[in-house]
Amino acid sequence: RAYDIGLVNHVTANDDMDTLEQKTEEIAMEIANKSKPVIAIGKKGFHTQIQMSLTEAHESAGCNMVENLHIPDAKEGIRSFVEKRSPNWSHQS
Repeated sequence: RAYDIGLVNHVTANDDMDTLEQKTEEIAMEIANKSKPVIAIGKKGFHTQIQMSLTEAHESAGCNMVENLHIPDAKEGIRSFVEKRSPNWSHQS
């Protein structure tokens, strides 16, 4: 049911550890190939927002997005999206 309503992106059978491990590795590599400073802001924001009310979390997320836009890799990400090409991350914060 969680998959059907969009709460999760992937599901595996309870006993299919090989598929679970493979999918986990695939997702981890996708994250590892992103901009390190951008991912760091996202992780920090997630851990901060978990303890907040929904209203506070929305406000905090907005601040995180603004902070993110000041990072060179965020500009590169937007530019590469518009230009329909893969980003070239500098990993500079």
